Amino acid sequence: MVAVIDVDNGKVERPYYYILPGKWYTGSFPQIYDCTQVPAAKILKENYSVIRREVLDYFQAQGGEIEPTFTPYAHLKEAGWRTLNLYAMFMRYNENCAKMPETTKIVESIPSMCSAQIAVLHPTTRVRPHFADTSVLVRTHLGLQIPGTLPDIGMHVKKHEICWKEGETFTFCPAHRHYTWNRTKGVRIMLQVDTLRPEFHRFRHLIGGHIMAAMATKYFTTQYPVLRKVPRVGVLVAHRSIGIPMGIFLWLQHRTGFDTAGFLAKLKRK
Repeated sequence: MVAVIDVDNGKVERPYYYILPGKWYTGSFPQIYDCTQVPAAKILKENYSVIRREVLDYFQAQGGEIEPTFTPYAHLKEAGWRTLNLYAMFMRYNENCAKMPETTKIVESIPSMCSAQIAVLHPTTRVRPHFADTSVLVRTHLGLQIPGTLPDIGMHVKKHEICWKEGETFTFCPAHRHYTWNRTKGVRIMLQVDTLRPEFHRFRHLIGGHIMAAMATKYFTTQYPVLRKVPRVGVLVAHRSIGIPMGIFLWLQHRTGFDTAGFLAKLKRK
């Protein structure tokens, strides 16, 4: 679909999409990024005090409304892992953004930002190993409330074990296998922001469409196991057939300002 030069090592690398079981990412993008070279990490760290105050105030007042995270690859909700979206693949969640206007303004200032969410990990929770839907995402975590240190709480990214620190960021490629755990008695709260690698920015809506298509293929093959028998070429064709129209839709949403997240929320409530 799209091939660009990897700015880190000069190699040509196409976007990877996690749509086939066992076809894990084996490309050259690093497991852990240098935060000093990531604009999102710098912006989040500079605005830590503002973000922390607003997010924790919201959590204390309305934290109970944050819903369990839905994982399309497993067709289930992780009860102890809860998230509140401000943005999800370029779709703005206006209702949630209104609850955290200062944080929203900050994440909207981040170049190539495509997703932003408050992520909560409750005590005695272990999130099973998983992958992002594409290799082109650069994911940054900002620690807001961290109730412990390794080995009681942390994150594993392929060969790395990391623990969040309040006011600090770390950045990684979520296409690499990763998982988290919280064996403390406290609640972990952090802000997660996804950006696109800069060399892919001009293709952002098309890539976003293919990410959503990857999520859809995992959801349907999990819900309807018979679809797992579809030949590899059929899965690839289906992914492309869904991804291109979704990319056009995301571009139109950007041009018209249509509130997709709000529309879907209304449908869900009916």
